[in-house]
Amino acid sequence: RDIGVTGVQTCALPIYAITGSDQNLSINYSKLSFAWGSIQFPDQITASVQTGNAVKIDWDKTLRKEDEIPDELNLVFMNSVSKFTILREGVALRDAGTITFELPEIWAEKEVHCWAYFSTPENTFTSVSKYLGLLQL
Repeated sequence: RDIGVTGVQTCALPIYAITGSDQNLSINYSKLSFAWGSIQFPDQITASVQTGNAVKIDWDKTLRKEDEIPDELNLVFMNSVSKFTILREGVALRDAGTITFELPEIWAEKEVHCWAYFSTPENTFTSVSKYLGLLQL
């Protein structure tokens, strides 16, 4: 069984995600991991800012090797200023290939970190999570 995400509190902070020394420590957000497992992650996936606070996620919808159980896209967004984090599970099936997600109005003009991972409906099996970048709303 894969270890899936049951909430943002399961985020792993690998030691290599911490940079700097002594009093000047910081986090390399691209190295954070929210899920890990054996489900195949798409070869291509992108996040882009749309009108307003909308973020469009596009991915290669080629079926994974384990396609007997449909899997779903899960998204993690973190406001870079407040560090408030939003986890949205099961936002789209893999075969959709695209989704546009509206972030809170209060996040307008803020920078937002974005991660994605796929999982089976009950989070029994997951993919690794991937950092999609820092987006300017």
